[in-house]
Amino acid sequence: MENLYVNNKFYQTSNASLSRPLGATFSINLLFVLVMVATPAHATPCTVDNLGPADYSTIQAAIDDVSCDPVTIAAGNLC
Repeated sequence: MENLYVNNKFYQTSNASLSRPLGATFSINLLFVLVMVATPAHATPCTVDNLGPADYSTIQAAIDDVSCDPVTIAAGNLC
């Protein structure tokens, strides 16, 4: 493997062919990481009801769960 500079860009050669510049490879990898980090996780709808079947019995518990989106609150008084 040989190193080659063309127009102030660094290339590595293998088997007498030019590969991608190292800066381009880094940029593609960085873009991939940023897209993966910026992509939100799948949200799960959560329900709150202290009198019946629901995911949570308090609003605070549903809000604290970061995977809940949206949070649906049952009608009535929740204490």
